[in-house]
Amino acid sequence: MKKLLFVLGMIVSLLSFSQVEDGTLTSKYAKMTEWNGYTDEVVYEDFVTTYIYFNIDYYVISVDGEEPAKVYWEYLKTEDNMSTYKTEGGSIAVFSFTDPQFIGFFSDYNSSRGLHNEAVYFTKTSFESD
Repeated sequence: MKKLLFVLGMIVSLLSFSQVEDGTLTSKYAKMTEWNGYTDEVVYEDFVTTYIYFNIDYYVISVDGEEPAKVYWEYLKTEDNMSTYKTEGGSIAVFSFTDPQFIGFFSDYNSSRGLHNEAVYFTKTSFESD
């Protein structure tokens, strides 16, 4: 759980097709995977309540009642019904707007395999705009 909180502290988010809409996303489920040298292994998967408040320049995240963390982010692109952002710490967020909707956060880029070694996915989400 501690590693999940660390990775989540580096997350960025978006809820529209080009720019963030101010408001709060609530997620009820999280899944974390890590590359083990052969495959992406699930290291955490469970119901956990996460609140993410979005602003155009940053987001504020609180996982399972933990102290909120503020993270700055930057919009990169939107294509194929997915938007991509980069956090101040270098992590990548991908938002899929097709069914089922999810938000995936990727960190620890591995250049030899061309993919990130760690990923956190949020599902079972709802959004309330300001």
